[in-house]
Amino acid sequence: MTTIRDFITKNQETLGAVFVPIPIVIYWAYWTLHPSYWFNADPAALYFIDSLSVFIGKSYEYVDHPGTPVQVIGSLLLAVTYPFFESRDAFVNFFLARPGAFFLMAHVFLLAANVFCAVVFYKTVTSALKQNRVISAISVSLLFFALHPYSYQSLTLWSHNSLNFPIGTLLLVWIYRELRKSQEIKPGKLIAMGFACGVFATAQMYFLAWLVSGIFIVALFTLRLGKGFMRALTAGAWTAVGGVLGITSMLIPIHRELPRFMNWLGEIVMHQGIYGSGESGIFSFSMVLAGMAFWWATIRPMISILVFVLLTLGIFAWFRRNARPQLEAGDFAMTVGLLFHIALVLLLMVKATIKLRYSLSLAASLPVLIFLVLKLIETTNWRVGKMVTLLFLLAIAGVFLSLPSQFAEIDKRALVEEKAQAAKTKAVNKISRQTGVPEEEVVVVYAFSVPLKCAGLLHASNWTGYFKEELSEICPNQYAIWDSNIELNTAVPVIKITEIDWDLVIWPGNGSDLPDYLYSVGSVNVPRSWHVEYSKWFFIHSEILEE
Repeated sequence: MTTIRDFITKNQETLGAVFVPIPIVIYWAYWTLHPSYWFNADPAALYFIDSLSVFIGKSYEYVDHPGTPVQVIGSLLLAVTYPFFESRDAFVNFFLARPGAFFLMAHVFLLAANVFCAVVFYKTVTSALKQNRVISAISVSLLFFALHPYSYQSLTLWSHNSLNFPIGTLLLVWIYRELRKSQEIKPGKLIAMGFACGVFATAQMYFLAWLVSGIFIVALFTLRLGKGFMRALTAGAWTAVGGVLGITSMLIPIHRELPRFMNWLGEIVMHQGIYGSGESGIFSFSMVLAGMAFWWATIRPMISILVFVLLTLGIFAWFRRNARPQLEAGDFAMTVGLLFHIALVLLLMVKATIKLRYSLSLAASLPVLIFLVLKLIETTNWRVGKMVTLLFLLAIAGVFLSLPSQFAEIDKRALVEEKAQAAKTKAVNKISRQTGVPEEEVVVVYAFSVPLKCAGLLHASNWTGYFKEELSEICPNQYAIWDSNIELNTAVPVIKITEIDWDLVIWPGNGSDLPDYLYSVGSVNVPRSWHVEYSKWFFIHSEILEE
């Protein structure tokens, strides 16, 4: 027993690094064994179709965010497999018929990126703190996965929103590691950091907060080192140059679509609703109130922790107002810069209040601020070691205790996808027998967010205009429509249900007014006598029941 205790004591930092990836890997492995790709077809399928399109000589078309880094990574992952196919057509047809193969590669990338970020974060904390190093490092590096209901899900969602932790947190940690050296940062490194922030910003425009705050942090750091205002301004300028280069590098692949993207961005910025809808105006007081109410209702623990951290910082600032020596330049600049960063994130989150996934950016930033608060507290004589240990043990417990509920959600979605496919097959078979039309000729229309492969792929193809012929063979006589009143930024006009001579419409209860239209033209739900699960999803012409 003593030998084991001694081994753990001597190797606790290494054992902590081994422990950190465990919950991440557990969730990822469970989801991989029980996948549900098509609940998240938007935007995963759109990014997939766009990444694949470059292999037939096309350019990226899905530029809403603009999202270019996600498409570029996807194309690189696909390129790795290209030599294993006899021809381009074989390559393209393989992935169109088996998109799960691409998503598996993408999810392996996300797993590796998340594990890398968590371990680097852990190493940074253990090297920076003097008290409770290992327990603090484990809890802070994993805290992201306890703060937000979508944190674990971002491991298996191919989306710009999945980059908040593995890229966003990693960038903040990188900046801090450079500041820790307490030396003026060389221009080359400033350009590199700015470049990385610029590339990240093109994954989703609100990630510009990382670039803006990064410029502010390095300028404040240089000023804090006593280098003078002009040197600080120059340091910020070098970072900004890198940011411009990073943004430009990711806009080049979509240069033909920039006018469409800029028009779309203008609509979003100049309207108060989601995706450029709602009243004209950038912000309003009512938007701020609505945002605060929504966050309190949906991410209350994270907001409560943020408030607690801010209060702690306020108390610390009060007690340290006349203290000597001053805080280290890196700690001071990073803490003040992170406060500015989080304020920017909250401001940008207001523009998309009802989209809970956007608050992942706050979840990715808060653990870094908490780590800095711990480091600042070490400069005081506050005796909070036992309380901090207890809080961090609770945080680690929360990371693991949230797994069962996440597993339940995984099982639920996987089961719904399985049952939805079986229900669709049964409904088509029944229509075929009722009307005497071969099953492959039954015309099926998918409303938005139907969790089926053909629905997701057709939706993506409609948006970009790519692979329509190939998908018509994989999904014959099947169409996807966008049943929303919001005008989207599609590259090509999307077909409307009034233009389709359909036999079956599948609507998964997504809140649109599509059923009102279907009932108005005499449609009905499939009867219970057909024994089709989710029968309320399926609409047919009433004449079919009479045949």
